[in-house]
Amino acid sequence: MTSHDQAEAFVALLPEGVMTPQPYCHNICVTLEWEGGKNGDCCLAINETGQYNFTWNINGSKGNAFGRFSGTEIPPTLLERIREISR
Repeated sequence: MTSHDQAEAFVALLPEGVMTPQPYCHNICVTLEWEGGKNGDCCLAINETGQYNFTWNINGSKGNAFGRFSGTEIPPTLLERIREISR
């Protein structure tokens, strides 16, 4: 799969009611960014093997997570942060 395919698969798994990210294509990965205004923001960079780096700054809480996207489910920590930014 390409990084574009990985990003599309990730977005397709987002539940209804969460904010749709803004995609940005780079040479080796695709970045998906959620901008929540006063709530903060979060960003997922994913490559062709599904490896991701997810960072967030939401209501003063900052963090990051690394892992490999399975293609079948969004890791709970990531989905939790995306839901927070979507409120």
